[in-house]
Amino acid sequence: MKLSPVLFMFILSCLTGSAVAFQSQDTPDRTDFENHRSALSSNELEKITGAVLAFSKNREGTIEFLDAKLVALRLDEETFAGLLVELCGEDKEVAKSAHEKLCYLDPRLLMPIREINEKFEQAKGNPRFAEVIMEMEFGTLGDTEVPYNFSDDGNGSIASGYQMGRSNQWVSPDLKMLCELGGKQSWSRAVCTIKILEHIGTPQAIGLIARLARGNPSCPVTKLAREIGIKLKKPTR
Repeated sequence: MKLSPVLFMFILSCLTGSAVAFQSQDTPDRTDFENHRSALSSNELEKITGAVLAFSKNREGTIEFLDAKLVALRLDEETFAGLLVELCGEDKEVAKSAHEKLCYLDPRLLMPIREINEKFEQAKGNPRFAEVIMEMEFGTLGDTEVPYNFSDDGNGSIASGYQMGRSNQWVSPDLKMLCELGGKQSWSRAVCTIKILEHIGTPQAIGLIARLARGNPSCPVTKLAREIGIKLKKPTR
């Protein structure tokens, strides 16, 4: 999930080059922030550039939007249990909202998938839960049961995945492996967002970075937020 050095520097150059012009605008652009946030994890440079510039144009609107979206990457059992009930419920709008939250607050923040399936009956084989783990769009798997398979031979060979027809779709079984393999798209968006907030640099923006720094220390989002928080506290010469 880490940005490539070239893309990372490109984003920063976009921000730096546009800062003066955007600060002088009196009327904020009416931007679809949600679409721009999704574009931050796109593979298309043009979409990423457009999103970065859009967030930079309307700094007050960006802070207000992100304040409602950004939460530290921590998940307790009570919160997860409530979101799982909503995810598996009949109200599709409520279920979609729970899906979005759990795609970011990944259940593996709480415990490995195998333990979740053992402790929470609703998660076991549930296609909506599998969509969350595989970060698929809500409803992609329909209503068909999706079994989770896991094996560990004790010698470092681990099999972990959802049975999709005749094939097995690999997924990271726990948080440690998820972080080692690069994380998730939703975490990639958060990383980009942190860099945008660092550039905005207002007390509100710095406060949002500090909020993300309170997440699970293993997660790349938390690590970056803490690194930037330390850097911002250092006196400038």
